[in-house]
Amino acid sequence: MHTISRIVVGVDLHEGDRLVGDELPAPTQAAILQSLEFAANRGAELIYCACLDLSPQAEDLIHADVTNVYSTVEDFANQALTRLVEAAIARGVKAQYQLRMGGSSRELTLLVQEVKADLLVVGARNRSVLSHTLFGSTSTKLLQICPCPVWVVKPEELREIREIAVCTDLSEDSLRALHAAIAFAHHLDARLFILHSIEFPLATYLRSAGSDEAAVDAYHQQVRTASHNTIHAHLHQTDWRTLNHGVRVELLEGSPLATIPRFVEEHGIDLTVFTTHGRTGFKQFIMGSTAQSLLPLLKSSVLALKPTDFASPVEL
Repeated sequence: MHTISRIVVGVDLHEGDRLVGDELPAPTQAAILQSLEFAANRGAELIYCACLDLSPQAEDLIHADVTNVYSTVEDFANQALTRLVEAAIARGVKAQYQLRMGGSSRELTLLVQEVKADLLVVGARNRSVLSHTLFGSTSTKLLQICPCPVWVVKPEELREIREIAVCTDLSEDSLRALHAAIAFAHHLDARLFILHSIEFPLATYLRSAGSDEAAVDAYHQQVRTASHNTIHAHLHQTDWRTLNHGVRVELLEGSPLATIPRFVEEHGIDLTVFTTHGRTGFKQFIMGSTAQSLLPLLKSSVLALKPTDFASPVEL
């Protein structure tokens, strides 16, 4: 069983052009509240991490002030992180913090490796600028390189998560994602949707070869039935029956890029779960050239898993 017991939370201290502001950005607040609630309910430890990407000259000036005559950006950052730890401890959650120098994606990934974290939680951007910054350079890189699952929380997610969707390409990697999605749905008392996008690559060939519409329809039904059977075979390998609100399987006809974001928005999905390295077509659209187009279109938080994440059923 894979237990989530240690969670790293990325803390962005920036405010405008200030490296450390007086108030945390909304995305960071959302990530903190979501992870704090999660840890409080499951007895997990939180490690808050803020990264200051300072120039070498700025670092030298800070460390040269050995008498600490002046308050530095490092002092303000430590104070902000200390307040977060104190608030977590007041909730009964074990917590600590690290302040690191360097780029966020690199330092968060290194910390995850050092402490053997089970989950990384970071904030997304506001929906009004979704297509440009929700999955900007830091979040996109973390989704690609972080060795543990990455939960990107949208700012609006200050409410209870009620609807979770897991995307499947019918591979064994997707089965692992299904295990994780069921565990999260169980913990959050949410309803689970299983999404699979169906395309019919042979339909055009059949028509050009002279097949009538009945033959094309039969081919369509054959693909739907095979997809449905595979999904239910995967479900039988999980404990989906423990979910209070059940599971709903949705076969979406069309490309994943078109169908998944539309379904997520129309059904008010709060969290979308997927693997970032499938072994079929899903691999290309998640990690290939269209990844930058798909992820910003998802009007939900995202839990991204690697193939080795949750290789066994998850115990939350």
